[in-house]
Amino acid sequence: MLKKVHKFQKGKENKDGKMALTFLLCLTFLTFVSSGVVSAAEKGTHLDRGKVKGGCKTCHKPSGKGKGRIVDLCLRCHGPSGSAEERAKTNIYSLLMKRSNHPIIDTSKYHKTGEALPEKDTAMPRHVSCQDCHNTHMTSPRNRMARIKGTSLAGAKKMAEKEAEVCYNCHSDSINLPSSSSNMRLEFDPANASYHPVERVAKGRSTSLFKEIAQGSFITCTQCHEPHGSDYPPLLRVNYNTLDGAESLYAYELCYTCHNRDSILSNQSFKGSQSNDYGHKEHIIYQKASCYTCHASHGSSTNPHLIQFNPSVVTGAGQYLDYGSGRAQCNLTCHSKVHR
Repeated sequence: MLKKVHKFQKGKENKDGKMALTFLLCLTFLTFVSSGVVSAAEKGTHLDRGKVKGGCKTCHKPSGKGKGRIVDLCLRCHGPSGSAEERAKTNIYSLLMKRSNHPIIDTSKYHKTGEALPEKDTAMPRHVSCQDCHNTHMTSPRNRMARIKGTSLAGAKKMAEKEAEVCYNCHSDSINLPSSSSNMRLEFDPANASYHPVERVAKGRSTSLFKEIAQGSFITCTQCHEPHGSDYPPLLRVNYNTLDGAESLYAYELCYTCHNRDSILSNQSFKGSQSNDYGHKEHIIYQKASCYTCHASHGSSTNPHLIQFNPSVVTGAGQYLDYGSGRAQCNLTCHSKVHR
């Protein structure tokens, strides 16, 4: 290999030695990749000259004097402009400009190479960078979060094996977690009474789920959330009205992605009784209650079926009694109406 390097150094393209330095740095990294530290199957898109024709020079300056934010470098290919040869298929910039977004452009300046996540410093502004979710050399369409450190369900640092473990870095135990946010790691804990199956398969199976979503299946964070940006807050792929209002396919499009609307509105999963307004149809159609009024999005530590009453709407004991077979009783006050 070294003979090839020396031969390259004698070429006409190497008048100032910069090209040779670039080649040697790339060779060193590729030797590291092939050494078994990172398996060949994990080789990323940016190391594939068939996809990134400029190779290492696309991102690296041979002189080593490059300055600036990583996000600006990424957007040279993942933005609206740039050479057609190197332009990525997905325009990430357009997503970052959407109504709800990860504020990478505004806050990535606070990123420090090698910083520890979750954040432990209260003085550190909450921020996000491309590098928090993507290893530049290892990322690929098959594994966009390859070789990224994550946080386990138990809160331990590890090399992430699943998507949620990367999300937990910022959305679980960060000391600067906003008051409007909750600890996702705790919400998906299988010890909870109910949860969406991110860490473990769900407890039981909802009658309203489409048949294609078989019992024993898992979901990922990005099945509901678009990680870069979305027109539907908070980073949702489709619309979800969390305020009470008229029911429609659009109003609860997120829920209806997995839950059969006809099944929900025919009370197959919640029949109800006279004391609690006769099930889903009465609540959703006639009382115009949002799914969010009664259900948690991620997990419920106390109730089955993701029951977790919205305190801005529901007052009183907030008690839910499950009698099985779609029958239950609530002990609470909702919009001044008492349920017993």
